[in-house]
Amino acid sequence: MIKMLRPAGNFGFIRCADRPDDVFFSLSSVVVPDGGDEISLNINDECEFDIGYKFMRREGEYRLNASRVTIVPRGTVVWEDFDEGRGRVRGHVVKSARGGGRGGRMDEEEGTVRILVDASTNDNADGDEFLSFSSLDVTPNNLRLQPNDLIEFSICTPRRTKKPKAVSIVLIESERERRAAQMEEEMLASAEFEEVS
Repeated sequence: MIKMLRPAGNFGFIRCADRPDDVFFSLSSVVVPDGGDEISLNINDECEFDIGYKFMRREGEYRLNASRVTIVPRGTVVWEDFDEGRGRVRGHVVKSARGGGRGGRMDEEEGTVRILVDASTNDNADGDEFLSFSSLDVTPNNLRLQPNDLIEFSICTPRRTKKPKAVSIVLIESERERRAAQMEEEMLASAEFEEVS
């Protein structure tokens, strides 16, 4: 995806789907479609390209460089791979995610979930499995999950980081509500009732 353009400098940078580093490209390396005489580039345009190294005189070193940059239709680039074999998974929140800052800042602190082990299939018998998540992955997006909340989610692996994470998260049972119901049950169980005649 085109991340940055500097038309005056005749270059830009591409945010790659499958590597963490952005890649430099020269505007002269953009492929003009057949029958066209120029191409319009915009930030967030998806693209495909060949990658190599180019010696940068100013820095005195070789740097990743994209060539034969071709704009492709939106939705062509795959950013993450979903774990279809597991389907929807349940787990508990270990650490809350904090998202969005004051004054337009976007200070995102990832949260952590622990996948529930299904004893009947002995899945993950070697130990607990923990995944990170973002507040943007929670539905509805204004819901802030708390530690021990029971949730359901899908697992995907972003190609840039190659680290699995929890996404499309929905709250199944709030820990706060579960504790309140448990306290109510305990109070009712210990209450003495008067017989009415």
